[in-house]
Parts: sequence; structure tokens; C-alpha cells
Amino acid sequence: MRRHVLAGAVALGLAALPAAAQQADGPFNGPYAGVYLGYADYDLDLDLEGFNENPVNIDGAEYGVYGGYGLTFDGNLYAAGELEWGAGPSAENVFDESDVDFNVHSTYGISGIFGYLPAPNTLVYGRLGWQQVMIEDKEVNRNEYLDGLRVGAGVEVAVTENVRLRGEYAFTSYGKQDFSGIDVTTRQNLFRVGVAYAF
Repeated sequence: MRRHVLAGAVALGLAALPAAAQQADGPFNGPYAGVYLGYADYDLDLDLEGFNENPVNIDGAEYGVYGGYGLTFDGNLYAAGELEWGAGPSAENVFDESDVDFNVHSTYGISGIFGYLPAPNTLVYGRLGWQQVMIEDKEVNRNEYLDGLRVGAGVEVAVTENVRLRGEYAFTSYGKQDFSGIDVTTRQNLFRVGVAYAF
């Protein structure tokens, strides 16, 4: 339910942008698409005797693609809607003396991005959105889908009229969910860089 409310709120806010926006030239107006590469750190707190103080950690490279549509308005303000898809790290023997292996098979989400342009080619922004991650338990060949709220902040620079570089930190809280019979509270820290082409 939470993801539908959040996605609906983001969609309604973005639908109202064209009416409020002042159409202007600039590298941050219009559609864009890009790729990203980063470092992801997933913490899984297990509600299970013997594991409460030793959360499972899955970390490593995460990569993916993103795309959206953005507009500047009121001079230096910015808003955009963005979709993304990615794939992440894996971990072996996540429990002591076990053969349990996890793999972050895929992750995707929708976000609203809201920011400020301190210079014509520089954007400082915040992110608020919904994210889903599919974690594969390779021992039992089963996938678990976790939904969460994502917040983040970053800086994006237009190096040419069409090419933009960004650096970003994002935090996602997936809450507590049943994971193969065990209650698991999952959080993710993500540091990433991206390059996008503006159309």
C-alpha cells in the first residue's frame, strides 16, 4: 500500500510540472537517460537468536541505468521524475558455518528529484522515491521482493549541452519483512556516479 501511495504522489506532482514550469533553454530541461556505477552496502538484521547483534552484510558493486524528464522553473528551481533499474552484489556463506548465498538480482524504482541550480550548469538535488529489490536465496532457489523508501542527495554537472555527470548518495529503508521464514530488517547505503545524455 505504501509504495502505491508514494508512487501516486510522485506521479501527481510531476504531472503538474508542465503547467507551472517556465520553458527555458538549458541543459537540465527535457528528457535524459544514463548509466551508473557505484558501491552498495546492504545490512540485513535478522530477528533470530544468535544473529541479533551480527547483521548479515552484502556489499559490492552496483550498476544500472536511469532515465527521466526534468524542468527548471522560477529561475533556479528544478524538479524531475526518474525511473531506474540496476543489479547489485552477492555474498556467500552469509551465516557462520553455512552454505547460504544471497544475490541482489535486480533493483528498480521511481523517484522525484527536487533541486536548485547555483550555476547554469550545476544542479544540487535531493531524491525521494520508492525502490524494490529482488534478493535471490541461491540455496533454496527462491527470490524475495523487498519494498522501501529511498532518500538521497547529489550534485550533477552539465559538462556539455547534452552530457551530464552526477555523484550521489542514497539511503533506502526496506523495513522488516519475512525472508524465508525469518523476520529481516533491511537497509541499504549506496554511493554512485553516473553519466547521462540529455535529448
